[in-house]
Amino acid sequence: MKNIQNIIGILLGNTIYALAVAMFIIPNNLITGGTTGMALLLETTINIPITVFVSIFNITMFLLGLKVLGKKFALTTLISSFYYPLILGVFEKIFENEIMSSDTLLCVILAGLMIGVAIGLVIRCGASTGGMDIPPLILNKKLGFIDNNGTQAFIPKGTEITNIVEIAGRNSKEFRNANQYVELYGGKLQDWSKKAGKIESDKYIFDIHWVQGKNGVFTGWKIKNKNLKGGI
Repeated sequence: MKNIQNIIGILLGNTIYALAVAMFIIPNNLITGGTTGMALLLETTINIPITVFVSIFNITMFLLGLKVLGKKFALTTLISSFYYPLILGVFEKIFENEIMSSDTLLCVILAGLMIGVAIGLVIRCGASTGGMDIPPLILNKKLGFIDNNGTQAFIPKGTEITNIVEIAGRNSKEFRNANQYVELYGGKLQDWSKKAGKIESDKYIFDIHWVQGKNGVFTGWKIKNKNLKGGI
């Protein structure tokens, strides 16, 4: 029953997203981010149909995600990757000669609200909208990603992490958010743990936290503290 509800939610989210693009973005020559934004740009510059580009790009990213992130992840993006280009093409035909409003600001607000609701609904169902959602996840798995209050940096896999301790998971207190990593990367709840450790640069020592799975995935990197070496 839960899986059926999630599938309905993913389909509804992608439908709302496509509806926003077809009703407000395309007729008013607006631009948006992600795959759809690239498709709009290419249609304007080199006349590649939006649906064609979105289909090719989504399928390519889906296959890449399947190879790098695994079958569990692929299943969560399968619906979006194939359904969104299809329903977008349908809505493009329906609203081909329609302009819902000539008020650009109103169209921006309505499109933004609909797209926000759509993406939130898809994520709430444990999936993603595919396309440009996938490259950051691949980089995250391959390199390790840190987000320190909006400051983002990559930590290569070869970086030495010292003083490693488990702060939630198999051998310590309950890891309450483990289910979201199971949904995204696979495995079981007991396969996931939250850990802490230290890394060093030329000048600083960083206290970091991350989430680690038995399947080799390292994700959720966060810098907790940054201290000068020698305490100066």
